[in-house]
Amino acid sequence: MKSSLLFLTGIFFSLQAAVAQDPYMDSLSQYLKGPDNRQKITAISDLAWEYNRTDVKKAIDLSLQGLTIATRLGLKDKLSQVNEDLGVSYFYKRDFDSAAFYYKAADASRKT
Repeated sequence: MKSSLLFLTGIFFSLQAAVAQDPYMDSLSQYLKGPDNRQKITAISDLAWEYNRTDVKKAIDLSLQGLTIATRLGLKDKLSQVNEDLGVSYFYKRDFDSAAFYYKAADASRKT
């Protein structure tokens, strides 16, 4: 029992270290330090997509940041992208009502 728990704990921390040391994600993270613009929202979207595999809460937090920036800057195409990202993240989280809400918001922002 103890050895199984230690083994699973080791795998968990190995996966976390692999994600933290991913050069692609590290380079995208550099955009988060820059000014609020289209590139930053694209980086947020790409990071959220990557985090959906390992940390859905982090993906949602990032996408909400992107939503705030896109709304403030009035970037409708990015607003649609970030809403869709949120829909995907909530789907992975199995929160289907929230997923549907954000998918509809993405669709609505494409139509305006």
